[in-house]
Amino acid sequence: MTARILTALVATLTAGTLSAQVNVGVVDFDLVFQSSTRARAAFAAVETYTTEKQAELKTRAERFQARQRELQSAVGLAEAELATRARELREEQTAIQRTREDAERETQRLTQAALKTLDEILGPLVRELAREKNLQLILQAGPDAGIVFVDPAIDLTADVIARLDALPE
Repeated sequence: MTARILTALVATLTAGTLSAQVNVGVVDFDLVFQSSTRARAAFAAVETYTTEKQAELKTRAERFQARQRELQSAVGLAEAELATRARELREEQTAIQRTREDAERETQRLTQAALKTLDEILGPLVRELAREKNLQLILQAGPDAGIVFVDPAIDLTADVIARLDALPE
């Protein structure tokens, strides 16, 4: 008896829900981040930092490898001198690894800050666009969104890019 009542209740609720029309739009935020001048500018600091750190780490790694080759080919050095140089190399290797880890953390921090800034701008922008177009639901489009097909008529990505780039700095 209880099962029949629950089934009838679920059927009634489902029928009522299905009869309401929901206007849907989609935005591919990956494309917004790639195509928008403002979004690319937000990530420029991340790119600059990453490029500089990669160059620094490459230089340090090359210097480390040169010192390592010198140590391997060092003949006739006293045992104490060999041990000192080996210790210095280990310390340099540790320092390079720490710098690499610090750079990765800083890159993540800069990326998160850029995303937060864009989110603070895009949230209100997308809500305003949804109100203007009388949309009740906006979905994330893109390769990882799990959406199989999007009718171009409901794709708001180009509108979002245009509005984002039109905002004053």
